[in-house]
Amino acid sequence: MNDVTIIPNPAHNIISVQVTNSNTNGTVELINTIGQLVGKQAISSGTTSMDISALPTGLYIAVVHVNGAMVVKKVQKL
Repeated sequence: MNDVTIIPNPAHNIISVQVTNSNTNGTVELINTIGQLVGKQAISSGTTSMDISALPTGLYIAVVHVNGAMVVKKVQKL
């Protein structure tokens, strides 16, 4: 299982998604509280940045898919 870190959290504009295996490729999906996909970003070399500045303030779910596994994290947008 891969360890996933999302920083900063809570965040205003940009979040960074980091997977401990530095050569991992995958995707991160951002889903709002009513289940709508509001963002999707590829992860290459174990990290990616996502611009969330256009999203409304609130709670989101980040679903990270790497190496056939899925990791779910909460993200708060300020």
